[in-house]
Amino acid sequence: MKRLFLAALLAACTALAHADVIFDNGLGQDDARSGYYSTALQQQRLYDDFSLPGTRTIDSVFFQMGLTEDPFFGAFTFTVYNDAGGGAIGSAIFSQTLNIGDYTAIPNAIISYPYTTFYDVAFATGGLTLGAGNYLLSFYGLDLEFRTANTGDPNGSFLLQWEDTGDLFTIEGGMPFRLEGSAPPPATVPEPSSLLLMAGALPALCFARRSRARPAPARG
Repeated sequence: MKRLFLAALLAACTALAHADVIFDNGLGQDDARSGYYSTALQQQRLYDDFSLPGTRTIDSVFFQMGLTEDPFFGAFTFTVYNDAGGGAIGSAIFSQTLNIGDYTAIPNAIISYPYTTFYDVAFATGGLTLGAGNYLLSFYGLDLEFRTANTGDPNGSFLLQWEDTGDLFTIEGGMPFRLEGSAPPPATVPEPSSLLLMAGALPALCFARRSRARPAPARG
């Protein structure tokens, strides 16, 4: 029983050790670079990019947004797209609709006069595995408002698309979001000392088998 407990504890600690911030685009705040961008009300879709250096599993998403009609409630959709490059949006590869109870929304200190309170929003993806590459993400639904200042890449940009015309525009700044998850465990490679032991053990094993297979001498 004690061994089982220690094994379970070790497995839990290993899982926690692998949890990490996969991509951090920074947090929003009010300053001269902040802007009001709504989704459902003004029929705007916002897309921001992120990149992965290798295969990663996204377990949870954190982002900041406001709502023109408090209190915050209702459904929104989180979508990941391939980044086609050159300001173009590729195909959607993952989409998740979050209803009440599927996410947490906690008011934060960002001032968003005259529109609404801002919220720290977090939700689980259920395990979204993506390979190395460039991607776009978007949050859409209700009337979500975004501040774009104080991101991790102050010289970056995101895309704004008008739904009625499909026109895309590049906007300076970035949407505040963070992706958390894990990388796959590295493949176990035997150490050189282990390889030498294995190499030395194989001839001995073969000799032992041959000795067992050799018939015993006949008695006179």
